[in-house]
Order: sequence, then structure tokens, then C-alpha cells
Amino acid sequence: MLASLLDHLPTCMDRACRGCVVRQPPGSSVCGPACVATVVGVSLETAVVAVGTRGATSARLLATALARYGYHLGRAQCAPYGVLPPSRPGVVAHLLRLNWGRPRPTHWALLRDGHVLDPAHGVDPHLQPGRSWPPRPRVISSYPITRDGEGGT
Repeated sequence: MLASLLDHLPTCMDRACRGCVVRQPPGSSVCGPACVATVVGVSLETAVVAVGTRGATSARLLATALARYGYHLGRAQCAPYGVLPPSRPGVVAHLLRLNWGRPRPTHWALLRDGHVLDPAHGVDPHLQPGRSWPPRPRVISSYPITRDGEGGT
């Protein structure tokens, strides 16, 4: 089932690669583990084991999983609606908590090199500059991800 997903990340973690994202199966709730897999460069199955669940995830669970691979999840940062966090030295990516205003409002995605990498949609057009795709998700918060010892919290 999950093993059949796109699992080419180890060859795709080059910083020049902007469209590399581990996708979650349609209708699943593994967006958090998929973000971990994308950052770390492991399979979705491996990330699910590291996170400890196939269901809804918290920032704390994702931080623990990232720490197992030598990454640090910084404190949540809030920004005005529609404003994405700027790139900073030492920050590998930003973990984004998104809200579409549905009964299950939150969804995890990544911002890396100015591109939103969404496990449900790939390189997500919703948040790209100059695009208007209804419904437009709202960034609730972002968490900087750094390699341990490289700052950027």
C-alpha cells in the first residue's frame, strides 16, 4: 500500500530540486510523516514509523521524528494571512500548518526554496505568488527546520 508511493527522495534531495515531495495516499492522514520523509530523504513507511502514527500528528510528534535524523524543529512563528516566512541562513525548510476552514482544518506542508511542497498536491499552486485557487489555504503557523547545530531557530 504505502510502499508503492513515490519513494525516490534519496536521489532527489539536491537543493536545486524544487518539486521533490513525498506524496500521501489520497484520503489518508499522513501529511506530517510525508513532510518528515521529504526533509529527511526516507520512505513514507520509514517516516510513519519514526512519527509513530498514521493518523493526525502534532508538531511535537514531528519534532521528535525529525530529531531522530539530526534535524531540529524551531518554535512556531505566526505571520499575517498570506505571508510566507522568508528564507534564512541555516533553515533547511519551514514546516507549514495550513487551514482550509474545514471540520479537520489543519494540514502539514513544507516551504523550501520559495516553493510550497504539499504531500496531498505536490508543488502546491495554492500558495504560489500570482495564483488564485479557491479555496485558498491559510498558513496558521510555520516552524523552521534546521540541521542540529546549525542555528536558525
